[in-house]
Amino acid sequence: MDDLIELNSLKVGQQVKLQGIYDAENRFTALEVISRNIGDDDVVVGIIRDVNSQNHSLKIMNQDFRINGTSDIRDFNQNPVGFESLEKNMIVVLKGKYIPVEGFAAQQVKMKRTRDFNIEKLKGKIEAINPQERTMRVNGVPVVVSKRAMILAS
Repeated sequence: MDDLIELNSLKVGQQVKLQGIYDAENRFTALEVISRNIGDDDVVVGIIRDVNSQNHSLKIMNQDFRINGTSDIRDFNQNPVGFESLEKNMIVVLKGKYIPVEGFAAQQVKMKRTRDFNIEKLKGKIEAINPQERTMRVNGVPVVVSKRAMILAS
């Protein structure tokens, strides 16, 4: 069972899973923060805001995520597809590794069906955190933790 904790209990290097929304002010606002070891892959689930075909990158949560030629890209039915199948406003799940100096290396990209209300997600290690300002950075994405957010640890 998960325990409620305070934001100041979280530390740089801890693995977290965040669920929230990317708002009109270009910020990811976390509505739920879960601190626990949850596998090796770093994950980004979000809406594609732009597709750059020249450098094979997707803009998600106002960050550019490069998709290299070895990334496994799958459609809604899990069939392999090419980069050209990825479109603006599509929801995708990126799995891979985030290295601060290099960025996010997506090893797998999965298309996800769009719903009326879409929750975006991040899973990775906390790079920076400021509990007083309720901010952190995960997978290169700046995050604001809502004052109403549930912060849980297992």
